[in-house]
Amino acid sequence: MFGLDKYQYSTDKTFMAYHFISNGPNGAIQKIAKFNLIGEQLYNFGFGDLDAVTGDISDSVMVCLTEND
Repeated sequence: MFGLDKYQYSTDKTFMAYHFISNGPNGAIQKIAKFNLIGEQLYNFGFGDLDAVTGDISDSVMVCLTEND
C-alpha cells in the first residue's frame, strides 16, 4: 500500500463521517464513509456517493460495468 495515491478528506466533529472526492473516468464524485453506533461497542459502516440534498449516503446510484472493468 505504500506509494499509492492518498485522498484528501474532511471529517465531522465526532470523527464518525469522512468526506472525500473520488476522481475517475466519470469525473469527480463526492464520497462519504460513515460509522453509525447500533449497539454497545457495535458499529455499522456505510460507504458511497454523497447525496447533496440530504448530506448522507445515496443508495440510489447504479453502477454499470463493462468487460474492461
